[in-house]
Amino acid sequence: MKSTKELEQAAKHFIQKYKDKSNEKSDAQSFWIDFLGIFVDEPTQKINFEKTVPLGHTSFIDAYIPHAKTLIEQKSSGIDLNKAKKQSDGSELTPFEQAGRYNDELPYSQKARYIIVCNFDEFHIHDMESPKDPPQIINFADLEKQIHRFTFLNESKNDELKALALAKQSELSFKAARLIKQIQDELIALYAAATPSGEPSEQDFASINMLLTRLVFCFYADDSGVFTRHDMFGAYLATHKANMRQAILDVFSMLSTPEHKRSKFADPELLAFPYTNGGLFEFYDENIPQFNDKLAKLIINEATYGFDFSLISPTIFGGLFESTLNPETRRSGGMHYTSIENIEKLIKPLFLDKLESELDEIIAIKQKDTKDKKLIEFQKKLGSLCFFDPACGSGNFLTQTFLCLRELENKALKERFTDKKGTFQGVLDGFDTCGICVDINNFYGIEINSFATAVAKTALHIADKQMRKATNELIHTNLEYLPLRDFENILCANAFDVSWHEHCPKANFIIGNPPFVGARMMNETQKADLIKASNNAKNAGNLDYVTAWFFKACEYMKQSPKTRTAFVATNSICQGEQVAPLWKPLFESGVSIDFAYTSFKWDNSVDFGTGKKEKADKKMAAVYVIIAGFSLNNSSEKYIFTGNSRIPASNINGYLADAPNIAIESRSKPLCDVPEMKFGSMANDGGNLLLSQDEKDEILAKYPNADKFIKQFMGADEFINGKLRYCLWLVNANPGELSKIPPIMERIQKVRENRLASTRKVTNNLAQTPTLFGYIAQPNSDYIIVPRVSSENRFYVPIGFLSKEVIVGNSIQIVKNATLADFAILTSSVHMEWMRIVAGRLETRYRYTPAVYNNFPFASLDEKDKETLTATAQGILDARALFGDCSLADLYNTKMKLEPNLLKAHERNDQAVLKIYGIDKTATPSDIVKELFTRYEKLSKS
Repeated sequence: MKSTKELEQAAKHFIQKYKDKSNEKSDAQSFWIDFLGIFVDEPTQKINFEKTVPLGHTSFIDAYIPHAKTLIEQKSSGIDLNKAKKQSDGSELTPFEQAGRYNDELPYSQKARYIIVCNFDEFHIHDMESPKDPPQIINFADLEKQIHRFTFLNESKNDELKALALAKQSELSFKAARLIKQIQDELIALYAAATPSGEPSEQDFASINMLLTRLVFCFYADDSGVFTRHDMFGAYLATHKANMRQAILDVFSMLSTPEHKRSKFADPELLAFPYTNGGLFEFYDENIPQFNDKLAKLIINEATYGFDFSLISPTIFGGLFESTLNPETRRSGGMHYTSIENIEKLIKPLFLDKLESELDEIIAIKQKDTKDKKLIEFQKKLGSLCFFDPACGSGNFLTQTFLCLRELENKALKERFTDKKGTFQGVLDGFDTCGICVDINNFYGIEINSFATAVAKTALHIADKQMRKATNELIHTNLEYLPLRDFENILCANAFDVSWHEHCPKANFIIGNPPFVGARMMNETQKADLIKASNNAKNAGNLDYVTAWFFKACEYMKQSPKTRTAFVATNSICQGEQVAPLWKPLFESGVSIDFAYTSFKWDNSVDFGTGKKEKADKKMAAVYVIIAGFSLNNSSEKYIFTGNSRIPASNINGYLADAPNIAIESRSKPLCDVPEMKFGSMANDGGNLLLSQDEKDEILAKYPNADKFIKQFMGADEFINGKLRYCLWLVNANPGELSKIPPIMERIQKVRENRLASTRKVTNNLAQTPTLFGYIAQPNSDYIIVPRVSSENRFYVPIGFLSKEVIVGNSIQIVKNATLADFAILTSSVHMEWMRIVAGRLETRYRYTPAVYNNFPFASLDEKDKETLTATAQGILDARALFGDCSLADLYNTKMKLEPNLLKAHERNDQAVLKIYGIDKTATPSDIVKELFTRYEKLSKS
């Protein structure tokens, strides 16, 4: 991948070459070939022009880039990219809608992730992960400074082959884990049958876990050449099927006994097994049941003879092994299966990308002696690096890191022992003892679950054997597989009961995905862990459990300032109320965020390369996460990853925005001179003051004079989805009139009874006023309303301007005494970008709280500004009114583009607000957020 400076230089040349080009027919192909050439080699081979799509007639996609899943719709200079044009079938489509129609006809595997619409003057980039969001707009003249926005066009030559290999490994690993799950189920049944309670004991489960980890290693050793002969283990068990229990115990005992300590009278078949140990077979456990025919068949026919364990990925299998065998433990502990793709999102920007670039630079050296010296130094550097995962689970982060480093080392070894013509030269004697530098003993972990600890050790041992085999095949050497080296670096313990420095004194990198347990879901032990780790930080009780590892990592780095850390975490730690209690003390301790992935879906699915995904644990819900890489070094190069885009940043704050390190805390009053925001009224009535349309009609049919006591009621659901609901509003109601309306009196009595039945004294007291809502916040004038929760897929959160005659509930925030100018600002793209960064989340939906409003840096408005915004706000309300029978859910449908009149009204409003804030109309969301944080910082200090 080219550096930012190299991309900018290439873009500068491109601008000079094409500044006067403008014709769709004559210039488009050379334009796009040269543009793609900024990012990839041999661009003519990487782009397809005039790709056909069937639309009842043959149509052509202007350009398609397969490796980047990018579709291009090119127009001539001067064409308005937002204007619809009549098509051959009579429909009117904008260029983006035209491209979208082409994209709909592509096979699933070819559907575009990105659509670029261009007219030589502007590029409009549409990310189809969020197809309703406005595009990124880049002016041709600004390409040099905006070229990083196209980094999704980058290509790795081996990506496709790696993806196919990974898909195959995933498939085999998943099948292997299922097979082990079947064996476990049979073992549990045997243990249960031998227990009076009908349930295996805790010791039984420990024995099952130990047996399974040992069996897995034997299955792998049998298929990979680690044992003396192929299928050696399977053959021995088949011969001794009549007493498999004793046969397995005998094999395990022999594997843990060095050759010189073995009895010469032992069974020759057993003596043929090599000494293995390395701690894996150290303990003799006789708590193994007699095997029945079904279990024997699973082990011999299915596992040893019927499956090739040498082809599994230890990274994938380790996670799946743990996931399928311990789903309940994983859920309660907040652990999630981790794909290789997601692991590499963390380790690549943390250290792997730089190591890969360093090796490529060494390989490019032409002088052989100099190159070899550098390669040896590089190997030693790899061997000196120490990695620590303090919540390692099945060890998949450690295992994948080990594999990646060994692959780099193998690449260096191949280069060392190959001449300029690419001919293998042979290796030196004694290579097997000193030639490999990357060692599993430089990989440390802490894990609270004993079974996961055993899986992690086994996965690393298997990874070590696989890479030794790869080295042997690559440079024709003969590295020994056995015995396993003693490996005690994976500690079974609570990470907060041990000293990280004592366990791992010299970590270069701390990595992992600590448990995903929400602030309100922690058990007492987890709460105590967090309080201890955070040193009882202010508002620590609002933090997710994962943040405890952030605090502990910070303490580690204070003692080892060169250590760098990266964790996967729930996205809530960079949203809403959690930002201040976590990031404020970390920033004050000197921490800086070096790179970050903004929120993305972290599920427990495995992709087998078939276009389908299968859940590793079907009961485990998907979560949304971020990745934060941080250190005390304040890296000079910082990047924010969003989707496939890598965007340089001058600073990354706790909201993962390129903005100052500001943690916005709860504020009871607005930062600016604007009306206050409050929660809507709360009935606290057991539902007795609320009416459906039928209930209202039934009362009015008999008592028409009750009309004065019934008003429209609106919660967030009613407001967004256009549902009709009503309430009894009895403020200042005449008791004499009420007494003549029995249905209302019955409801009042039920309110009284409901409140008296409450266990809360405050609610009991409300029984004295059963005609009134428990909490009344209704304005005396028209007002603004904002739903507390709204879909994250809408660009604009639906905001209303209501009559004082409509009563709103507490699922809505209200702004009394507000003006249309206030409404214009709140419903603008400027405020929406602020909300997207600062608001919390309920699941993935936006959770708008008064803190979002109270901390928003409202612009000062003069009379002309107010006049302009009043007009644009009214334009939005008028555009909505054109479709009075449509709900806001219809008008702001997440699956459709806004109705043209409403879209234009919002665009006019957005442009007016941007102008007032002094923000350019082409500004990106990141630009807007940076300006708002800068304004907030100034206002909060004034």
